[in-house]
Amino acid sequence: VGIGVEFTVHVALAFLTAIGDKNRRAVLALEHMFAPVLDGAVSTLLGVLMLAGSEFDFIVRYFFAVLAILTILGVLNGLVLLPVLLSFFGPYPEVSPANGLNRLPTPSPEPPPSVVRFAVPPSHANNGSDSSDSEYSSQTTVSGISEELRHYEAQQGTRGPAHQVIVEATENPVFARSTVVHPEARHHPPSNP
Repeated sequence: VGIGVEFTVHVALAFLTAIGDKNRRAVLALEHMFAPVLDGAVSTLLGVLMLAGSEFDFIVRYFFAVLAILTILGVLNGLVLLPVLLSFFGPYPEVSPANGLNRLPTPSPEPPPSVVRFAVPPSHANNGSDSSDSEYSSQTTVSGISEELRHYEAQQGTRGPAHQVIVEATENPVFARSTVVHPEARHHPPSNP
């Protein structure tokens, strides 16, 4: 049963999820699933082929021969007989466009936000301890950034209200780019010379 299902279920699923009339859906199912089903049949035959070299006639006759014949019949059933039967007697598609077209409209993905802004309050900048109950929380990230702020403030010789930190997404999500914005720069627009 497992060998027979292996070659038919993929073609049947491709037929159900394709759009169009029954003949077009059968053709699309074969276009998408012919190579994967054939690859599965070849790999199964290669796995069974080792049994042909057994010294025991029982193994060759009842394991190798039976599994090889089941694989060949299963692939013929999945790639020849099933698509013909589906094109005549197949069920309706799972999805069909409301306007009667041959394809569904492609949704436009919304781009993820590339800049995340948050302010580090002075209480977090003053103590680096983690007061949360969870092992890993947003507090860990804030305390790591507040260490950067303390170093930045020590270099600048300033201490004041909370700074705004801009975290930008990069190609490697582990290493985000962060930028510190002065409170004065947020409230006063830059002057043009």
